[in-house]
Amino acid sequence: MKGVDLLVIQPTPFCNINCSYCYLPDRSNPQKITIDIIERIADVLVHDKLMQPTLSVVWHAGEPLVLSSAFYSPLFQALESKLAPEGVSIQHSIQTNGTLISQQWCDLINQYGIKTGISIDGPREVHDAYRRTRNGKGTFDQVMEGLSLLASNGIGYHGIAVVTEKSIDDPDAFFDFFYTNGFYHLGLNIEEVEGTHKQSTVFSAGLHEKVIAFYSRLFQLYMESDKHMRIREFDMCIQAITRDLDLLDITKLTTQSHQNKAFAILSVDYRGNFSTFSPELIGQAEPKYNNFILGNIFTSDFLNPERGDLLRLLSREINQGIRKCKKECDFFSVCGGGAPANKYFENGTFNSSETNYCKYNIKIPAEIVLSYLEKTLQII
Repeated sequence: MKGVDLLVIQPTPFCNINCSYCYLPDRSNPQKITIDIIERIADVLVHDKLMQPTLSVVWHAGEPLVLSSAFYSPLFQALESKLAPEGVSIQHSIQTNGTLISQQWCDLINQYGIKTGISIDGPREVHDAYRRTRNGKGTFDQVMEGLSLLASNGIGYHGIAVVTEKSIDDPDAFFDFFYTNGFYHLGLNIEEVEGTHKQSTVFSAGLHEKVIAFYSRLFQLYMESDKHMRIREFDMCIQAITRDLDLLDITKLTTQSHQNKAFAILSVDYRGNFSTFSPELIGQAEPKYNNFILGNIFTSDFLNPERGDLLRLLSREINQGIRKCKKECDFFSVCGGGAPANKYFENGTFNSSETNYCKYNIKIPAEIVLSYLEKTLQII
């Protein structure tokens, strides 16, 4: 094993807002992680030799900013004191709903160079349709105040937008909002069926052509722009298709999703329970798979989990699904076999191939990019 590429730490399961498409089952729980859990994570990483020169640490799965910036400083210092002597450089990231950004948080972000992601869905009418407070009020104004504070402190931010039925109505307004509001990078997450969220507003036959039109127009606007804001889905497809033009035959290209590789992604919850593969799996109520929890860091190493049989079962079923994708899908070289969480929550099994998520978030953008390359670059 090369080691952990991404460490996802849940500082708290609690979230201060109540998005209608949220997949987290425990977001009213106010408990929080402790420093001894953080220290133990670092100790086990060192013991299991899972370090790489750079470790990306994402604080996520709940709203991280419900805890004060002062709460995080000792946690950051604990990781640094354990991993720096091992030659590991840490890149912290937070994914926040943006409603609780303060000057104190801006100071911490600048102090540690924290990469900051804002979950925002676009213009007010799109965003407030789904991202509301627990009292049902829209959160758009609070998020925009947070963005203004980040900008005034010289902090760059990327965006993650959930693409919903509302988003696809006006792709021009959607693009213009992110392009003119300081985002340097944008990720598009089609509204998923995942965890406690059982139905998507987008996955219906009647909207398929509208989704294609939405992505097509976004791509046109993106290619006509100066690209000061990158768009993840289009860049990913372009890079996957053109990364080795000498091969000419794109069917020979291969890629691998970190979500399909054991311990490339390591997820640890606020109690010290750990899992791997898709971060969205941990803690979901699935008795067959022990809620996807492989063990607890106080009683188990990562590479020798308490539930080794569960890890072998998950690995076997995920690998069977990857082989199906490789056999059945022309776009395997773009995504490397899909995300296990999407397969499980949509198809009921990891041993499966196409999902609506990959159809809408991978295949449609890839087809648009392929068409563009064929027409303009004549390389295919």
